[in-house]
Amino acid sequence: MTEIPPTQTMPYGGERRQLPQSTVQAAAAISGDVVSGLGRSPLMLAVVVLNVIGIIAAVYFLNLLIHGQQAHLKELLAVQQEHVKNLSDSSQKQLTQILEVHNREFDAMVEMLAYPMRPPQPTTSRGPR
Repeated sequence: MTEIPPTQTMPYGGERRQLPQSTVQAAAAISGDVVSGLGRSPLMLAVVVLNVIGIIAAVYFLNLLIHGQQAHLKELLAVQQEHVKNLSDSSQKQLTQILEVHNREFDAMVEMLAYPMRPPQPTTSRGPR
């Protein structure tokens, strides 16, 4: 790259510098300009400081919300596990009762097949007319 002589002036009255050869040089030049600019303008420095404080506060409160939500979700999960356990126990009881009813019905049907019913006898009782 070509080197620009430092005596050449810019339209706004500043001097032109040598072009940076790397990203690190560019970052150093930019940060130097920003810091010197903030030093000359206390109002801009106050704006930057307030922005940084606002960002820190936002991150802090978001962190509080995240921890609160994690605790809430843990409680919800515990409640849901308890409900699932209760439903499981309840359904197990119902299945046991249904199985008992079906076993009794099956036993009754086996007993009926062992002793078949006699067909009803026709009654010929004549009463007075």
